[in-house]
Amino acid sequence: QDVIDQMVSEVATDDNLPPSLRRSIAEKATKFQDQLLEDTKDDPTTVKRTMLAYNRLARLLFDLADYEEALKAAEASVRASDGLHKISPHIAEMRASALNLKANVLTVMQRDRESEAVTATAANLAPNNKSIRSANRFALAMAKLNREEFDEAIEAFKESLDSLTDTDHPHRRIQAARASFFWARAEMGLGKFDVAREKTLEARDVYQMLFESGHKKDPIREDLARCDIQLVEIQTKQLKVDSTLDEKRKLLEPAIVPIDRAIQQFVNLTESEPLIARLWGQLAYCYYLKAAVHKTRADHQVLTATTKRYDDLVKVIGDKNIHRDSIRATFIQVCMMHAELNFEEENIEKAIEQAQAAHELCQVFLEEAKDLTSLNQRLGECEQLRELLKKRQQGGDQPADDDSQDGDSQDNDSQDDNR
Repeated sequence: QDVIDQMVSEVATDDNLPPSLRRSIAEKATKFQDQLLEDTKDDPTTVKRTMLAYNRLARLLFDLADYEEALKAAEASVRASDGLHKISPHIAEMRASALNLKANVLTVMQRDRESEAVTATAANLAPNNKSIRSANRFALAMAKLNREEFDEAIEAFKESLDSLTDTDHPHRRIQAARASFFWARAEMGLGKFDVAREKTLEARDVYQMLFESGHKKDPIREDLARCDIQLVEIQTKQLKVDSTLDEKRKLLEPAIVPIDRAIQQFVNLTESEPLIARLWGQLAYCYYLKAAVHKTRADHQVLTATTKRYDDLVKVIGDKNIHRDSIRATFIQVCMMHAELNFEEENIEKAIEQAQAAHELCQVFLEEAKDLTSLNQRLGECEQLRELLKKRQQGGDQPADDDSQDGDSQDNDSQDDNR
């Protein structure tokens, strides 16, 4: 049994295998273990193995962005320990780990209050296990971060890092890097961009070292790309309403290299693991950020190339991809950026042509959409832009000044946070 458990663990966590195969093997192992538990519910060894199987499956499903099923697996692990966790410290610790997993899933599903309640329950089960306490504080911090309680989130991230032991172990280093990465997001929420950059670079340095040492390259590649995205976001969020165009360009100059690095990482990942839906969403967001940076630079060539890449991306996104409609909505934004740039440069005819094309494309997307909210919003923005351009063409309006354009940029920042 121990040999089988070890083999299943190795397969389920082997990033070189197709995600569908890893999931299938983990699900079969969990089902087998569950059947054994039916006959021996009071046997601690069987309970531990069943919990191990469910925890392993929950982590894998979480990584594959199947959050509903990940939540079910974590809850099944908790149920398997009912009763025995009160007499077995080891089972109590495994129950705490399962609850921490459940809390992380709930946070991603925007169920922050439930997540915080679950972390409170888990904290009392294994108070002396530092590794479990670190994971528990991290889960709490993520729930606080989701609710924009930034100071409380930072305090919990600090507690998570302070509880880490054996920090030379790769897994512990990854835990520390993730805490630093999300700590940086809390600092961004408080407007402390220098601290946010420092924490993001701190996390990136750890990932880069692990990547160069050959540790699980694909997951680390994704973490590196996220750090680069965050460095770009830090730059874009520092744009001020009264910034001149030269100031904007200077501020966004450091964003060019990291966004190109992030795009390359995600291109490599989507080629090797096309089944992971979230990777497509992240790649699309990279294209959106690249377009936003180069719009400030008035770089028509890059905007055209980025729109073309985005168009290619939209075409390969399958109907079952949960991110499809949000990716399409962001594509409309990228198309509109080019129209806005031409408007600012008073290339009115070209701007009208691009705005009309974006409007027609948005209508096509809406006919196929499952989630209408984001696309309806884009459609309204397209109509506003078309009307503005028609009035400008007729000599009724003057080009928008820097303040109004910056206002749009701030709206986009809000949309980025929601995404």
